[in-house]
Amino acid sequence: MNSHIDRMGYQPCIVYLNGDYWGLYGIREKIDEHYVESNHGIDSKKVDLLNRDSALSGSSAHFAETYYLIQNTNVSDTNFINVLESRFDLSNYMDYFIFQTYIQNMDWLGIAWGLNNVKLWRPDTTGGKWRYVLYDTDAAFGYFGQNIYENYLNYARYPSVPNEHATIFHRSLLNDEFKCQFTNRYDDLINTTFQSSNFNAVTTNLKNQIQSAIPDHIARWGNQVGPGSYSQWSNSINNIMQYNNARISTARQHLNQTLSLQGEKQVNLDTYPVNTGLVKVNSITPDLPWNGIYHGGCPINVKAIANSGYRFSHWYSNSQDYNNLMQDSIEVDLSSNVFLVANFTTCENSIDIEILAENSAVSSLISEEITHLSYEWFLNENPISTDSIIYNPVNGVYQLTIRFDSCEVKSNLLLVDNDSYSIDLFPNPASSELNVQFLIDKQQDISINIYNTIGQVVKQLNYKDFSGQYNETLDVSTLSKEVYFIQLITQNGIYTEKFVLTN
Repeated sequence: MNSHIDRMGYQPCIVYLNGDYWGLYGIREKIDEHYVESNHGIDSKKVDLLNRDSALSGSSAHFAETYYLIQNTNVSDTNFINVLESRFDLSNYMDYFIFQTYIQNMDWLGIAWGLNNVKLWRPDTTGGKWRYVLYDTDAAFGYFGQNIYENYLNYARYPSVPNEHATIFHRSLLNDEFKCQFTNRYDDLINTTFQSSNFNAVTTNLKNQIQSAIPDHIARWGNQVGPGSYSQWSNSINNIMQYNNARISTARQHLNQTLSLQGEKQVNLDTYPVNTGLVKVNSITPDLPWNGIYHGGCPINVKAIANSGYRFSHWYSNSQDYNNLMQDSIEVDLSSNVFLVANFTTCENSIDIEILAENSAVSSLISEEITHLSYEWFLNENPISTDSIIYNPVNGVYQLTIRFDSCEVKSNLLLVDNDSYSIDLFPNPASSELNVQFLIDKQQDISINIYNTIGQVVKQLNYKDFSGQYNETLDVSTLSKEVYFIQLITQNGIYTEKFVLTN
């Protein structure tokens, strides 16, 4: 899910109880102060974490102040959105309420059964902002009989059990600036994440991860826990995908009706020549050519991004007359359907850039000597420096952009990973011998464990002060023919690979 939502990590697993098969389970992160520390790097002792009733960690005083402040700020005041943004991480806030209302989660926010399944947290620091955590969404996509025509935007604003969260959401949507930010982000997610092709691909991938375990699970439990047959289980997943496909149109209708917008507008985007650049609309950068649906009454932001070796020239539009077609970033009023083509031209001075890591630094090789150029380094797609060299680089993916003469050229991507070790296994499947290879660059104690699918360690090797290339052939002829996992334990982490023994 391409979003700003906090959510629990998930891993399917097979459970054995005292050696007896106990079925298919899902391991999920527990949402507590340690979840915040693990996912956001914030000291667990400095976290305010709330549920529907009280503070699970820290204090609820800041949220009470937030509620009072938003209740007493005029929604028509131009400062309202600044007040809201000073209290909430707005990207998280919008995505959380968009997702919950789109999927029609009945068991949430006092809509049906009380103020259920609400958790939010903030760093207990000056300026710490609240973020909501998504969890327990099984009462969605019609599971409890709701239908696609029910307006969950209104349900979330006026739930059967009134509460502070719903009141803040309602008042926020009365502010025109927030309303348009929320509308455009809602449309961005419908145009991407919730489109059937994307939604079905993710759903099918999750299904494929566990489908081989379903027959054994059903044989163990029958219909006592979950579906009574494989076809029933498979059909339930198909129902979710079908429900989502039907939900797209009504979600757009509810957005238009609830927020008094000006109808759905087609937005078509492309580049000329092809493959010379990208076009970003609001928060998304879709594959081109592309068309999506947005709502009139809220302008959209469109930006042309030149590929390496090209520069932006102008926009072409056959649908509206704009005064700023020579600017790479424009705001587009949606009074009618829009067709926009970003035109790019080739940079006169073409150069190639290669970045490489050596001697505790990341530097660049430039094919031509260029004057009056500027550097911008990116780490994991985030800008970090305008220096010419990065010294003592941390782990991550680096890229360099060089700008000159209104052009910009991007380097190759470079992975710096000083702490990770990959395990090479062959042959796999194996029969009696398994070759194991990996490289340890720092002297340390390591362990190699082989364990079976019920978690029993069947072989263990320990090495003190090991460094360098590990290349050993392990005798596995005495092990039964099944699936195993080999685990490398180092000072920097645990690395696991799967292998299979066959006859």
